Amino acid sequence: MFETLKSIFSDRRMQVLLVIVLVSILHIYLSGVKFGIDFAGGTRIPIVLERSVNNAEMDMVVNVLKERLSKFGLKEVKVKSLGDRDLYVEVSGSDTESIAEVERLIATQGVFQAVVDGKVAISGDELIKKSIYTVPFDRVSGNADYEVAFTITPEAGPKFANAVLGKADYPLYMYLDRPSKSMIVLTREEMLTYAGGASPEQALEAIDNATRLDDYPEQHLKVVLADDFANMLAANATIPVSGPGSRVQSPESSVSRPETQDSRPQS
Repeated sequence: MFETLKSIFSDRRMQVLLVIVLVSILHIYLSGVKFGIDFAGGTRIPIVLERSVNNAEMDMVVNVLKERLSKFGLKEVKVKSLGDRDLYVEVSGSDTESIAEVERLIATQGVFQAVVDGKVAISGDELIKKSIYTVPFDRVSGNADYEVAFTITPEAGPKFANAVLGKADYPLYMYLDRPSKSMIVLTREEMLTYAGGASPEQALEAIDNATRLDDYPEQHLKVVLADDFANMLAANATIPVSGPGSRVQSPESSVSRPETQDSRPQS
């Protein structure tokens, strides 16, 4: 019998299988068994789209929902598609507040703002819905430019014209679900990587200009370099963040960056 076992475990395939089994057991021991809502309990929220969509469009809808829910700190939420019109959101547990928050976020339209020089030039309700579409991106020397096209309502025209008057070379920053009472934390290296040769002071000034809202100072996003942040913590100093309930945003997380698109208003 010993010889039989020895011959079995000397087989390379058996050795690999044994390693896989041991790793699986160790993973279960360390992380525990994760059951679905059928066993652990939870809520499944069905969603039916207005029309049938193809696979690419369905993937986009699922990803948008996942990103939208994760931005608001809802981590234990799963979004899955079913066919070409149906999908559902699974919320683990039975916390009524979390379920209500998920339902609210699903039913609420994203808040869109287009900002020029600290002024809101376009709001989401001023867009013609059927005019919104993405433009195929172009790759140049390994870089990619992403564009989105839309048309604003006739009533919004004068407002936009006044906002961009004399500012043809100013960027138009577009935000979706822009966070408020928040602070963007990034390292000096991360900032200078995308600074295009600008100095740290110039880069910080550019970020500050891109994130400020003159009409809504409470929504201004304070920018702090992680290097300076660590030094201030070591010195027991404090970093002021306007308003109660402020939260720190890290550029490495899904809630860190307001979704922006930089374009230039035309004169």
